Amino acid sequence: MIVGVVLAAGTSERLGRPKQLLELEGKPLLQHAVDRAAAYFDEVVVVLGHEAEAIEAALRLPSNARTVLNERFAEGHHGSVRVGFATASREGADVALLLGDQPYLGDDLIARTVEWFRDSAADVVRPRHGEAPGHPVLVRADTAALLASGEDEQLGPALRGPQVEWVDGGPEAPADVDTWENYEALVNKGTARG
Repeated sequence: MIVGVVLAAGTSERLGRPKQLLELEGKPLLQHAVDRAAAYFDEVVVVLGHEAEAIEAALRLPSNARTVLNERFAEGHHGSVRVGFATASREGADVALLLGDQPYLGDDLIARTVEWFRDSAADVVRPRHGEAPGHPVLVRADTAALLASGEDEQLGPALRGPQVEWVDGGPEAPADVDTWENYEALVNKGTARG
C-alpha cells in the first residue's frame, strides 16, 4: 500500500495569501494536487497547517483522502513531512510525498516513478530534473517510520543523499506556486490547455 502525502501546511508568505485557495480551472489550486494523488495512491493524507479550517472547507476530499494537522507549521516544511510520515507509518504503508502547490504534476511522471519504486529495492526513489530533485518522492514504510521519529536534520540527507535512486524526470520540473508571477503563469498555462 502507498499513501500519498500532499504537503499543504505552509503560510504562503511570499504570496501574501493562502495559495492553496487560489482558483485554478474553477477549483482551489490544492484540489488539483489532491485529486491527482487520489487517482494514483491507495490513500491520501493532506497535511494542513496555516488557515487549515478555511482550506479544508474549500476542498472536496475524494473518498480515499483525509486531512491531518501540522500544528507546528510555522517551524517549516520538515515538520509537515514528518507528520505525513507518522500518519502513513501507523498503517505500515509506503509513502509518496507530493507538493500541494504543483497542480500540473504529470501523470506520466507519477506513473514512471511509482513503477520504478515497485521494481526497485531502494528505500527512496524520486525524479530528478537535470540536477534538481523533484516529486513525487517514494519512501519505504520502515524508512518513513524512522524519519517520522527522527530529527529534522535527517530529512534532507535521507531524501537527497547517495542512497536515493533517481528517475529521469525530464529537463523541466512541474511548475509550483510561490509568487503571483508563478500563479499567473499557471493560469495562462491552464487557459492554453483548455
